[in-house]
Amino acid sequence: MKTNRFWIKTTRRITIGREVKEVPILAGSNISKSDAENVADEIVQRIQKRVDNNQRAQEYESTIKEWISETLDDHNVVTVNRYGAQVLNTTQYTILDLDDVPFQFLDIFGRTRGRDKKSLILERFKKKIAKHDTLGTDLRIYETTKGLRIICKRYIPPKTVRFLNLMCRFTVDSIYAMLCIKQDCYRARLTPKPYRIHQETIHIQSPLDCETDKYRTWNNLYERNSKSFRVAKLLETLGNDFSWDRVVAYHDRICNCSAENPLA
Repeated sequence: MKTNRFWIKTTRRITIGREVKEVPILAGSNISKSDAENVADEIVQRIQKRVDNNQRAQEYESTIKEWISETLDDHNVVTVNRYGAQVLNTTQYTILDLDDVPFQFLDIFGRTRGRDKKSLILERFKKKIAKHDTLGTDLRIYETTKGLRIICKRYIPPKTVRFLNLMCRFTVDSIYAMLCIKQDCYRARLTPKPYRIHQETIHIQSPLDCETDKYRTWNNLYERNSKSFRVAKLLETLGNDFSWDRVVAYHDRICNCSAENPLA
């Protein structure tokens, strides 16, 4: 998981054939904005090298290009995503969002007709973990607006075959799975989606947008409105209770899990 505390937007020149072109660069550093200028130089040098050698961009671990709102420790960082919600990025826990009912052959005969979607997701998830111990024995199961969130104490590195098997077995959204691989971490949204709390959505194009008065004004209203909602509701704990873990306690508090509020 790569994050940066300081960001700059700048331009650099590259040569393509006989033409010199200005290219926009978003560069980050954990040292200072001045150091981010040096990073920008390194980025443009890599771009120029690829252009000169007619090479495609190489696969690499993507930096999380989001504003850091809080660093809990080396394995857990909270960032602000593109629509202003806070997101936990973790390399300590395995987190699954299950929003779809895994298909089974007998479903074509309508045996699930009339069943509650979330209870069906939970039922099939528990049947699968009874047969496979990939996720370990200590899990926390939450209800979310669209389905379930599972926080597992056992960490499964995303860039492994075991991770890919896990995603397939539990029918995890493929876009989320690819993001986990690219950023080498798991993510969990901690605050509501703005439209679900009847607030205009802000569009954050770069971490630098979070340094503006426009964002601060929007976020002050967002924080007030968010208090009337919760992002997750704890349904049950399997195995040993690890609610005392500092990061899990933080997740539950920011998600407003204990409140009797609507999910958002």
